[in-house]
Amino acid sequence: MVIRAGAQLQLRLQLFLRYMEVMRKRGHADWDDAVAGEIYHRLARLEWLEWEVRSRELEARNPTLTNERTAQLMIELPTLTESWYYIAFRTMPL
Repeated sequence: MVIRAGAQLQLRLQLFLRYMEVMRKRGHADWDDAVAGEIYHRLARLEWLEWEVRSRELEARNPTLTNERTAQLMIELPTLTESWYYIAFRTMPL
């Protein structure tokens, strides 16, 4: 599941890069390369955050976790998840 989700988002990044190339070639009047670059970097951050959240969720299911690591995960998971939603919201079109 983790690999599949990561592969799907990586595909989305590749599709967005292709979209950027097409828009550059067409020279659309409303096209802004700086904005497109910022969107691409936000999508890449979302990909990284998604991977980190999923890997920690899998780790949290391990029955042999120490109490210390469990406590760390209880801080890391909500922080990473909140970061994902923050960046996702900022990436949405207005």
